[in-house]
Amino acid sequence: MNEVDAIGEVISVLSGSDPFSGASPFYSAVTFRPEYPLLSLATPTVAFSPMGGSNGPRGLGTVARIARADFQVDVLADTSLEARRLFQHVRQAIQADYENDDDTGVIGKGYLKGKYVKSVTFGEPRSAPWDEAGRVQRVIAMMTVQYLEEEA
Repeated sequence: MNEVDAIGEVISVLSGSDPFSGASPFYSAVTFRPEYPLLSLATPTVAFSPMGGSNGPRGLGTVARIARADFQVDVLADTSLEARRLFQHVRQAIQADYENDDDTGVIGKGYLKGKYVKSVTFGEPRSAPWDEAGRVQRVIAMMTVQYLEEEA
């Protein structure tokens, strides 16, 4: 698995989890993007931008470095409250997938574990400016995806 595959699996979990797959018009309208939402004013959006791997003293190209990828999570919404709620639901959906693991491998019940994603951890969210006119509110956080290599 690589960074692109890992973030694709995270987006799959989010797209198929409550409240994003439910009847709420706000949450079902959320767009998940695997890249930085450059010059975008589309809301609500959750974007995951690759930021590289760890800076640990393990040496370039080692399995320890390759098996851990960092992403910047940008949540864009019309208000700061909506952006914070979106981030909270993103974190809860990932946590629920790990906590409700029943070995079925379906979304929300151990899907990421079945796709060789060992863990997904989030840093503290913070507000950051997005556009000068203040039309879009933004919450930003770091996310680390650690995954295992597929066994042969």
